[in-house]
Amino acid sequence: MNVLAHSEIRVRAAALFLVAGCVWAQTRSGAPPRFEDYPASEIFSGTPTAPKLAPPAEQSYAEQIRDGVEKGYGVFRDSKEQRGPNFAGNQIVIQWGCGAPCLRMAIVDARTGDVYYPPISINGVGARSFDLPLLMIGDSVPQNPEVQFRLNSSLMIIKATPNQSGRQPSYTYYFLWRQNRWTLLRKVPLVKNTGTVHSIHDYPFSQTPRCGGGFAGLPPFTRIPVLSRFLAICCRNGRR
Repeated sequence: MNVLAHSEIRVRAAALFLVAGCVWAQTRSGAPPRFEDYPASEIFSGTPTAPKLAPPAEQSYAEQIRDGVEKGYGVFRDSKEQRGPNFAGNQIVIQWGCGAPCLRMAIVDARTGDVYYPPISINGVGARSFDLPLLMIGDSVPQNPEVQFRLNSSLMIIKATPNQSGRQPSYTYYFLWRQNRWTLLRKVPLVKNTGTVHSIHDYPFSQTPRCGGGFAGLPPFTRIPVLSRFLAICCRNGRR
């Protein structure tokens, strides 16, 4: 095989690496849903309607749900326990403990009094239960799930382990509340690093709006200067 043929093989191999790296960079740079991407249409400021507690499951926790609506117990807004909506403009998210660790959650429409289940429970996504799944990463001690939401947004973020038996993967779930139902927008695997639980989107490379946060975690070949510059261009193009 002559020198020209060798050169052609090297060029083709380099081109394949560049294309693969570009696709990889664009996939990694996809930003997770943000609260500001899903604003609430309006904020309810009136007196909340009494909760409609019909099914047996709702009746079982009638005291906690009523206290949440009427007194603000377990209703957190701006890091304080207070009465009134705290999610999606007119929804009241009520949380109460049931052990150590154990957490339950109900959602009540402040306008209508209708009661809804959380988007995920110990029985999985969409199951009708107030019991939230725990969060377990590797061999770490089980803990209550991490739940994030805002009054002015219809997005709820939950870090949890859907399957509580054995060593199961954990995820960051992004749920959208729209037209009185939940939609799962995305779930991202969680990883454990030096005692802290992270989502793969928690790292600078995936969070930087213009992909300027460096290439930590990229395949080794991408650290070659020329390839790094090429991937940066691909990444920016993927954001457009």
